[in-house]
Amino acid sequence: LLLACALFISYFKIESRDYWITVWVVIPYILLVCFSKIGSSLSRITYITFLYLFFATAAFATQGAFSVQRFMIKKRVDSQFKFASGYLIDRDVLAEYLLNESLGKIPADAFIQTRLASPFLSKAAVRQKVKQVYLNSYLDRYDIKIYLYSASKEPHDDLTQVPLSVLESELSTPTNETEYPGLYFIRSEGVKAGKRYFATVPILRFDQIIGYVALDLSLKRIIPQNVYPELLVDNRFDEYFENRDKSFAFLSNKGIISSFGNFNYERDFDFALLDDPAFYETGVKEAGFIHTGIEDELNRVAVVTSMDYPSFFVLTNFSFFFIMGMFVVGTGLLIYGLFVWITGGKINYAARIQLYIYMAFVIPLVVVTLTTLNRVTQSAENQLNQDFRNNAKVIGENLEPLMTEYWKGPVLNIEELENQVADISGFSNIDISVYDPSGRILVTSQPGILENQLTSGLMNRKAWEQIFIEGENSLIMNEQIGSLIFNNSYFALKSTESGTKLGVLSVPFFESGLSLETTQINVLANVLTVFTLIFIVFSVLSFFIVDLLTFPLRFITRTLSRTTLTGNNEVLQWKSKDEIGLMVDEYNRMLKNLEQSKIELARSQKESAWREIARQVAHEIKNPLTPMKLTLQQMESFLMKEGLDKERSKQSIKTLLTQVDILNEIASSFSAFARMPAPILQKVDLALVIRKSVDLFSTSETGTVSFQEADRPVFIMADEQLLHRIISNIILNALQSGSQRKVHVNIYLEFQNHQVEVIIKDNGDGIDPELHEKIFLPYFSTKQSGSGLGLAIAKQGIEQSGGTIGFKPAPEGGTIFTIRFPLA
Repeated sequence: LLLACALFISYFKIESRDYWITVWVVIPYILLVCFSKIGSSLSRITYITFLYLFFATAAFATQGAFSVQRFMIKKRVDSQFKFASGYLIDRDVLAEYLLNESLGKIPADAFIQTRLASPFLSKAAVRQKVKQVYLNSYLDRYDIKIYLYSASKEPHDDLTQVPLSVLESELSTPTNETEYPGLYFIRSEGVKAGKRYFATVPILRFDQIIGYVALDLSLKRIIPQNVYPELLVDNRFDEYFENRDKSFAFLSNKGIISSFGNFNYERDFDFALLDDPAFYETGVKEAGFIHTGIEDELNRVAVVTSMDYPSFFVLTNFSFFFIMGMFVVGTGLLIYGLFVWITGGKINYAARIQLYIYMAFVIPLVVVTLTTLNRVTQSAENQLNQDFRNNAKVIGENLEPLMTEYWKGPVLNIEELENQVADISGFSNIDISVYDPSGRILVTSQPGILENQLTSGLMNRKAWEQIFIEGENSLIMNEQIGSLIFNNSYFALKSTESGTKLGVLSVPFFESGLSLETTQINVLANVLTVFTLIFIVFSVLSFFIVDLLTFPLRFITRTLSRTTLTGNNEVLQWKSKDEIGLMVDEYNRMLKNLEQSKIELARSQKESAWREIARQVAHEIKNPLTPMKLTLQQMESFLMKEGLDKERSKQSIKTLLTQVDILNEIASSFSAFARMPAPILQKVDLALVIRKSVDLFSTSETGTVSFQEADRPVFIMADEQLLHRIISNIILNALQSGSQRKVHVNIYLEFQNHQVEVIIKDNGDGIDPELHEKIFLPYFSTKQSGSGLGLAIAKQGIEQSGGTIGFKPAPEGGTIFTIRFPLA
């Protein structure tokens, strides 16, 4: 299944790398299958399975890592083209959105109305408030000019030199209109012009126009970083925040109009890329960066640059996929092991060693990993909080004199305090809010958060209690707005004269959660990578270690399997005096005892065999000697009394000769069994041999013999003469098994599993169950005559031909002999 999935995935890939990754799966699989043919033990099969799963998991992890790399690069390139098209070449939709919001707020400002209406008040404060309060920090990328006009559209001061009517005639044309009323986007053909926005805001008081505020924004050559919380941005502008790690520039005639970001276009950008078609289609990789470009109708080029996908990330992705794959494999093996254990199976020794080694390695490493991740996360969080505290403290100390002046009286009003807060926020590039002692918001550098009702305008209750009730001077609180989790640093603002608390400084770090998450991800990535590398190295080494540890056991097992009671056994050689050495010494000592026991056993067997032979020979010889002795005694008695006539002498001599023949037959049988030669195996027709044996007993007076022949020749490997004598002997025994009646013997053949069975069934008296174990013993017989060697010779001859012989009682009486031979 794994192999099929790998081939299926790779089939739809374009890069040749994927086919090499597939080879990672195919080649190890073929090799492992070949190795599995060497042996079929459970231990080897387990090893082969685990090795294949290990290699397959590594292959899929590699496949996944490179797939993620390609996906991320493609996503990044697409994002760069989209960003260049949507924010650089075309209109800046986010800037237009923010400007439109500002245009709706500026006319309602009472401070601006009062300043413009009074001919005696300075107009500089109006410019300052508009720029710092109503123009968001995102617009810092533009060079902002603020012109102030009277109701008759005449300049208010020397900073406004161009009449409003002239600007409106040049810029406020229908071709420059945007979707927002009063806002115009100027498409200048000048090389150095870049983007430009123009807007006119009429200031009303008592429904009468008292003046105008004109905004003229031109994109800067070097665009600064800015702060603007994501929760204030419409969902349509999320794209901008996905591209804050990018650098970009406007180029014209191979000259830089403006640039933004960390990439140094003046020094590092290769302008030869502008002539490469791939630069405008798929992007170009160079020196660890990805460059993309879009050209507008004025032949200006917007270049967007981002870092190339780091190689370390590929390794991290591989580690992640590999660990997930091994977790799945390990879970499957664990379930299988539990199933084997529940069903009564046993896990082999090598697998148990491997399991213990992995447990001894993985469990401590997981514990150390989790502990390290937790400690590093806590350390990073503490460091981050400390930085927040220090920043809040520095800002708070700068604001304390202003707060002291504000609370003293009319020297500093709320507008001036707002301007000061906006200045500090712009310099430090962070958001600032100030609360009064009652916990109500006093001023903020991000009024949009309050105006959009994202907060209530009240200070965090717990923070207020800790500062004003418990006496804390600074603290860090973890807060949440919607799904955005961030840290908020609070600092008590005290009077520089009396030391009383005049308010609380709040510095929210909206990206603190993201920063901490990034730190955790980086730590986890490093830990995963180190873990995976150590795991792979350890796994490879563990196979050799397990093989090394189990080698003595395999070595001893092979030696024990060759240990016999009849052959020569070699002692083991083991140089080390460890536990294996002690086992080898015991084995060698056992061999010495075994050799001594073999000698004694052989001597005992020989003596027992000779005693049995002597007993059998004595028993067989005793039977004919008894009638011979009686006959001689009778002859002696007749000679001493009345003489021995010719007829009686003839009868006595005939009796003696008969008994001598019996003795000769006994001697011949024992001699034949003792020197019985090994059969000469040849291909013979079993059915033909049986037919010849049956024909010998066709005229028997003790019974009848029938043979159901097969419809085809039945060839086996056997000695034809020996097989003929064996079949004849079994038939003769069957015919002699009836005491007072004729016996019928039925012979037929059965075939199964490349073997043939000869069934010899009789209806005689049968065999006593107590004698079943002695039937095939030499010299054992239930008949008054005979040596008892017939069935012993039959068993030996059949087994030498590769067959077996057995018997069982017939259900209706008698005995069934079964002889089984493999077919030739």
